[in-house]
Amino acid sequence: MANKTTATLNITSNIGSSPINLSCTTELNQAGTSTAIDYHTGLHRLDLETTNATEILDDANYSGAANMLYIKNLSKTLTDYLIIGDTASSNDMTAAGTIGRLYAGQFALIPYDPSNGSKHILVEQSVANMDWEFMLFHQD
Repeated sequence: MANKTTATLNITSNIGSSPINLSCTTELNQAGTSTAIDYHTGLHRLDLETTNATEILDDANYSGAANMLYIKNLSKTLTDYLIIGDTASSNDMTAAGTIGRLYAGQFALIPYDPSNGSKHILVEQSVANMDWEFMLFHQD
């Protein structure tokens, strides 16, 4: 039996009078199957000296429709954020569609289908020298 690729999400929030804690686990499977995704890029930790947009994924390097991008802002400064965007061809964040922002300590697990519109994933830091990490779980 093949090993399962799983992702666990733990969220704590103080939006009400009592803290809310959520926890869920999901299996990361190949599209339309119960077969686990069996590849990943490895965990990349970055601390770039620039606030320019940086391409982290190029659609030419991946296939399959059930890929999942994990990305986390490791900054301890509450006002530091990452802008995540996707674009068809350039490293220009202004041309990219914004997926969202991740502030200090936040993370996201984002579906990534490189065959759907030639997507390149870009990340832009709000400040230079900010720590963050990413990994792509993908099909072959």
